[in-house]
Amino acid sequence: MNSRWTTEEKNKLINLYSNKKTFAEIGKILNRSPNAIKLRIEAIIYTNLAKNKSPKDIAKSLNIDMDTLKKHYYSHKSFKENRGEKVVDISFDNIKQNKLTDENRILEEILKNYEMKKKIKKLYKANKLDKKHKLIFEKLLGL
Repeated sequence: MNSRWTTEEKNKLINLYSNKKTFAEIGKILNRSPNAIKLRIEAIIYTNLAKNKSPKDIAKSLNIDMDTLKKHYYSHKSFKENRGEKVVDISFDNIKQNKLTDENRILEEILKNYEMKKKIKKLYKANKLDKKHKLIFEKLLGL
């Protein structure tokens, strides 16, 4: 067929693939070759990773495991290299580290928020807040 993919076709492809349809089954539905289906899935994964989308989120939306995601990424990367195209190198080694860093950042913000809340509560109890801030604090705490 060799025609451009429409957004509708890509969305249908993602839906079918995430529902565990084979490349051949998807190809029949979309009137494309199984190889075209495989290549498009690989391109979708590669492009999203190149745009710094979370590998975990991509894998989840396609209903695949990380090994399958990596396999598709490396396959498409190799395809692009063989065509002499510029490629984006993705390191999967730091995914766990990035997740841990994000979690730590969130926990740090929670702790800061907790400490700030304690200080404001102390000021509230000592009646050292002006009327406006006292009302805001009461609304936040549901007093």
